[in-house]
Amino acid sequence: MGVNASLALQRKGKQIMKYIIEEYKKEWLFFKKEMKVIFLIMLVGLILLMVGSHFLLSALIKSQPGLINSIAATIQEALSGVDLANDSPFTSVIKLFFNNARVCLISISLGIVPFLFLPIFTYFINGAIVGAVTAFSSAVANFGLSFFMASLLPHGIFEFPAIVYACALGIYLCKENTKIVLKKSDKRFINVAIDTLRSYVIVILPLL
Repeated sequence: MGVNASLALQRKGKQIMKYIIEEYKKEWLFFKKEMKVIFLIMLVGLILLMVGSHFLLSALIKSQPGLINSIAATIQEALSGVDLANDSPFTSVIKLFFNNARVCLISISLGIVPFLFLPIFTYFINGAIVGAVTAFSSAVANFGLSFFMASLLPHGIFEFPAIVYACALGIYLCKENTKIVLKKSDKRFINVAIDTLRSYVIVILPLL
């Protein structure tokens, strides 16, 4: 009985692994066909947006020092209850994960609305917030942009691409839904939604 159970468990494990591999193959084909160009353009745009926001807000802070408090409040609100100063490292990581997962899911879900391309707003907001963080930190601690870009690098390798990809998926979802509404596409909305949901589960969540 024990041997049979072990063999059954091994077979189940192989089936699960085969299913996961097939899903990642589908995702890679989907990315190459539908998402690569959108993602790369938005990733470069986010970097430019972050740097531009940093310099703009740094200049504003120098001319109006009172803005520091407003920027700090905006950053804290964006973090949605994450207290990096008082929470333990583990608690902060968990809270940041769920906060980022929620932001990414919202960015994708906004794409359900046709014509308006609403995910672009969360894209700009996220870029501006990162620029605000570096500008605020630079003003308070008197460190340069290069120091804070280096400190953001560990997050940037995984989290920023995940957030950009979520916004790109939202744009894709809106684009395809608009075509469906205008009867300019043979795709079904449910299939488009399944593609974006798969990307969220097997690409975005692991990156966060």
